[in-house]
This record gives sequence, structure tokens and C-alpha cells, in this order.
Amino acid sequence: MNNDFQGFIKISQYAGERFDLVQAGSGNSSVKTNSSMFIKSSGVHLSNVTETTGFTKVNLQLLHSLFNSNIL
Repeated sequence: MNNDFQGFIKISQYAGERFDLVQAGSGNSSVKTNSSMFIKSSGVHLSNVTETTGFTKVNLQLLHSLFNSNIL
């Protein structure tokens, strides 16, 4: 896995375990790489984010293509 993605997982879990940093283990985190953006999903506690659950992956190249087309 990408180092940025691994950092996203670690910082999300760390913050989610620190109640002096977040309210009730919830909050927002995200990371942007060259081709993707990973965003912590709503309703998921930060400490529950893993390499396979608790986030949404956005394909930035596809998103750019849609914005540059007349579809949106």
C-alpha cells in the first residue's frame, strides 16, 4: 500500500482513540494521492478505519474527466 494511505489509516486510528482530540471517537480524516482521495466514511469511528473498511476511495482522474465533460 501507498505510504500516504498507510499514514491515513494510522492517524485516523490514533485520533479515534484519543478522546482529548475528538468527540466520541468520531470526526473526519482524508488523504489525497496523485490518483485517488481516501475519505473517512460518515458514521464510522476513526479508530475503526482499516485498510479495507471505513473509508471511501475517490478516483480523481475519473472525477476530473467528469468535470471537464458536459455531463455535469
